[in-house]
Amino acid sequence: HLMARWPDRFITASFGGSGVREEDAALAAQAAERDPKGHDPQQEAGQAHLRERADRDGDALKAVQDGRVARPSTAPPLDLASINFPIQAINGEFDAPIAKTQRLAREARDFTAVILPGRGHNTVTTWPFTPPQYVAEIASFVRAHDPR
Repeated sequence: HLMARWPDRFITASFGGSGVREEDAALAAQAAERDPKGHDPQQEAGQAHLRERADRDGDALKAVQDGRVARPSTAPPLDLASINFPIQAINGEFDAPIAKTQRLAREARDFTAVILPGRGHNTVTTWPFTPPQYVAEIASFVRAHDPR
C-alpha cells in the first residue's frame, strides 16, 4: 500500500519472502496449484516454533493452523498498475512463490520474481539461514536501478 499511495518516495521496491496477496479467490487457488511442492526442514522447524509460541494464544494458533494471518482489511483497493518503478520479489521455492507474486506479475509495470531453489521462507529471510544469493539479488537489483 505504501508503494501505491506514495510512489514518489520510491526508486525501487524489493519484497523478501513475500509479495502482494491475490484478491480473486479463483486466481489465488490456481496460483497455489502452480507453486512448487517440497520439503524444507528449516522451514518446518520454524513453523513448529511458531506453533509452540501460538499455544499461548488460541487465536494465533488458529491463524497458524489455517495458514493465514488474521487481520481486518480496511485499506482501499491496491492499484498496482499505478506503480511506475521497478519491483522485485525474492521467495524460496517452498514458500508459495507463485501465489505471493502472481498479482504483481500480472498488474505491475516492471516486476521481477526471483525464486531461490530448495528454500522456504525461514531459509530465505532469516539469519543465519539467508543464502548469499538473496543478498546478491537485492544488491544487483538496487545497483541496476540506482539513478546515479
